[in-house]
Amino acid sequence: MKPSFTLLGAVLCLTWTANAQNTKSLNTKEYSSGINNYKPLSGNHQTGNQTIYFSEDFSNGIPSNWTNQGFDFNLNPIAPAIFEYRGSNTNPDVNIGSRDYYSTIHYDGAPIESPTANNGFVIFDSGYLDNLGLANNDQNGSAPSPHVGSLTTDTLDFTSVSHLELKFNSHFKFWGTHLYVTFSTDAGLSYPDTIHFQEGLSQTFRTNPKSEVVMNVSSIIGNKDNVRIRFVFDGRYDETGNLNSDGLKTGAFFWMLDDIELRRLPDYAIGIVKEHGHSEIKMAYNGDTDWPLGNRFTVTNGTNQTRKLSFGIGAINQGKNTLHNVKLKVDYLDNSNNILFTEFSAATSSLLPGASIQ
Repeated sequence: MKPSFTLLGAVLCLTWTANAQNTKSLNTKEYSSGINNYKPLSGNHQTGNQTIYFSEDFSNGIPSNWTNQGFDFNLNPIAPAIFEYRGSNTNPDVNIGSRDYYSTIHYDGAPIESPTANNGFVIFDSGYLDNLGLANNDQNGSAPSPHVGSLTTDTLDFTSVSHLELKFNSHFKFWGTHLYVTFSTDAGLSYPDTIHFQEGLSQTFRTNPKSEVVMNVSSIIGNKDNVRIRFVFDGRYDETGNLNSDGLKTGAFFWMLDDIELRRLPDYAIGIVKEHGHSEIKMAYNGDTDWPLGNRFTVTNGTNQTRKLSFGIGAINQGKNTLHNVKLKVDYLDNSNNILFTEFSAATSSLLPGASIQ
């Protein structure tokens, strides 16, 4: 959906609007159009009243009935390559994130900033397992890369629940690594459904420590019993995203998790579709190729710089019910955040659950 108009440099605010029967507001979520191409995006996730069927905030450590496992490149077990618990009384405690040498010199080893981070979270500290937090010490840690870490829930029963979403707080930085959430409906005998949710992001990408991941998993575990959910840090890949054929050092950095919930899918929810290698919001500058949102258009030497911009953004219906009159709203703001004018794209009359538009 692409409204087009002329702007005189200032601030822009882009939002989706829609009409939903029997509801006062929509939950704004961020998804990809395909279950196997989920992209965690920046931004706020607004939650209404939703029944929570399962939750874990790690206030008492990693539950004893969960499975925490580590493997080498050939998937042979190696004990040290597992998720660590950070608690208020552990060493290191909740104030420390990654102890990896490269993470500490660049990011001070900052922890995740989830809602309950102060009472505990978990981390797969890949870089530290490889270098023990020391300079010039690659491959000399307790579990040198490449390695794989997995953390698996106990068996869960959603027999009476048709519409489910999985939510968790996630903070990661990766290199040559794939991050997965996999699902079993036979108590862990097999994991046929996988969401690879950092696909398409650039190498060395680092998320905001407040990032929240939300995904519709109704088609995977809805009305199922014997459900187990597994979080996998797979560091066996090279910088091109392919499995490293020689098994030499590849994956690195970290993945922190907290505040995991399985909850009722909202009746009405709209999300943003992000394409590979592109910003979730597209801008065409004077009819030219896409420009990332965030380029500044300002006044130089008192002269207004007039430019024609086109905006495009994709949306997906991630709620249970059909959305109506879906359109893109663009607010044009001055430096005091006063709305100068507003433009809307053409409306889509109806958007079925799971359907997307561009």
